[in-house]
Amino acid sequence: MDRDERLKRLLGANNLHLRVILEFYNNRGYIDNMRGMSARLGVAHVTLKKVVNDLIELGFLEVIFTGKSKIVRLDERNRITQEVINFIKSVENLSER
Repeated sequence: MDRDERLKRLLGANNLHLRVILEFYNNRGYIDNMRGMSARLGVAHVTLKKVVNDLIELGFLEVIFTGKSKIVRLDERNRITQEVINFIKSVENLSER
């Protein structure tokens, strides 16, 4: 069982928060707007907006304004982000039973 599968079993396979976190974890440097992220994840913009706002409030994601666009990216300087990354790495390093 790979890391993503372990996390999905632990936190729920349909957990959109987890899917967004893993999208940014697996693709460091990934930046996108809400429309692009909703297309990439295959979810409605309205559904994704709540999740992204939660992760922005926690400091896991940060917002960059470019003209009229709101771009979102991983805030790797944030303590919560660092702890989440460390947690994912530790799940990744777990050996199979």
